[in-house]
Amino acid sequence: MNEPGEFALEVAGVGIWEVDFATGVVQWSEIVERHYGLSPGTFSGTFDAFIACIHPADRAAVRETLAKAKRTGADFSTQHRTIWPDGTIRWLTTMGRVYLAEDGDPVRGVGISMDVTDRHELEVQHQHAQKMEALGQMAAGVAHDFNTLLTVILGYSELLLVDVDVNDVRQSAIEEIQKAGESAGRLTRQLLAFSRKQIIEPLVLDVNEVVSSIRPMVARLVGVSVNVVLALGPDLAPVRTDRGQLEQIVMNLAVNARDAMSNGGTLTIRTADVVLDERYSTTHLPVRPGPYVMLTMTDTGTGMTPQVLAHLFEPFFTTKEIGKGTGLGLATVSRIVEGAGGTINVSSQVGRGTTVSVYLPRADEVPIVVEAPTASPKYEGTETVLVVDDAEAIRMLVCRMLQRRGYTVLVASSADEALRIFERNPSIDVVLTDAVMPGANGPDLTTQLMKRHPNLRVIFMSGYSADVMSYKGFHNPDFAFLQKPFNSDALATKIREVLDR
Repeated sequence: MNEPGEFALEVAGVGIWEVDFATGVVQWSEIVERHYGLSPGTFSGTFDAFIACIHPADRAAVRETLAKAKRTGADFSTQHRTIWPDGTIRWLTTMGRVYLAEDGDPVRGVGISMDVTDRHELEVQHQHAQKMEALGQMAAGVAHDFNTLLTVILGYSELLLVDVDVNDVRQSAIEEIQKAGESAGRLTRQLLAFSRKQIIEPLVLDVNEVVSSIRPMVARLVGVSVNVVLALGPDLAPVRTDRGQLEQIVMNLAVNARDAMSNGGTLTIRTADVVLDERYSTTHLPVRPGPYVMLTMTDTGTGMTPQVLAHLFEPFFTTKEIGKGTGLGLATVSRIVEGAGGTINVSSQVGRGTTVSVYLPRADEVPIVVEAPTASPKYEGTETVLVVDDAEAIRMLVCRMLQRRGYTVLVASSADEALRIFERNPSIDVVLTDAVMPGANGPDLTTQLMKRHPNLRVIFMSGYSADVMSYKGFHNPDFAFLQKPFNSDALATKIREVLDR
């Protein structure tokens, strides 16, 4: 080979090999030896030595590919793993050609070797992202339908609790139904966060303030046998993210830490400003290099095996017993972090605990100070509300909720019926409509209504959450949004808020 050719192969990281089938001698260039984790000149030059360098799970496939090439003389390629002497696993691509004698016997083989580990990891990340996107679409659809049902379950439970006497034996049964519905509501929020279909309100936040404010909740969640320690970095840079989602990250990670410390232990929550460099970003797509805020949660629990770590962020993957977990917690955390432009790392050893590190991009603005919420008043009114929803149970529930607060309520099961009702009742003050319905959807309906009444107040309700943000007309400042499931107070507050603008 000429020098320019050798130089080009070396720069490209391409090694060359040759095998003499008559003698069984295999020759590798120094680059090929490096591909297999060997020092120059240490390869013994036999076919068995070559096979010994291949990952045991890939040896049979490589043997079969080479055997077929020797029989046919066809060009071939393989992609397989190699295990270096120090245990490192790399992915290699080998391409070659077998030359046959006139009688068809193989004479020699020549080819090249390339290390494709980085490309393989990127392909795995891409495939994982595609799988997550498909599952996210499914989760969003399930959550939408589930939220509609939960609105009815929780709404009528609330109405029943108002009607029954405190000494009524049925009260405890209704309360249990309500508790189960609220738990199911939390599950749908997990699904929506995983599918990235939540309504989110990104704010500039101080991570230290958020963590400190929910520490009592974390302590109650993990129990008295687990000591919660805060090690918060001073003068921490702010981040721009949704406060509820940031709290959800901490709580989900705390749940996993608690389950890993059934006999008690310590959960340490740390924060710090860090910088992720170019090298880090190339192996953690689509993270960009730059300044980040790190939130780390370390437990002293049982730890995890490499096999469990490999599946950790897959939705519905769990090591817990049936009924003890959905396997959505860490998948949700991962999706939230990625949606915020960050990344997440996990390190764990069996018997030595687990550390989960979340990296969120720094923000340049000043953090927003959140005031403690005050009790909401029991909003009532006498205005006329048009309720539009294709689900009869939702229409009837909302009608009862609003009538109890003094409103005049008209109901419609479709956009066409709503238009007819509006023609007969032009004094309607506010329209509460489902965002997604068969035929004309909520935004289509309100576009028609606004032509007749430009100052009409509109509220969309949906279990789809952020999906409705993309619909025509939703960004009109006069339009508000009510997330299913909702209770009577949330409904009345939203109605009053829109009417009093």
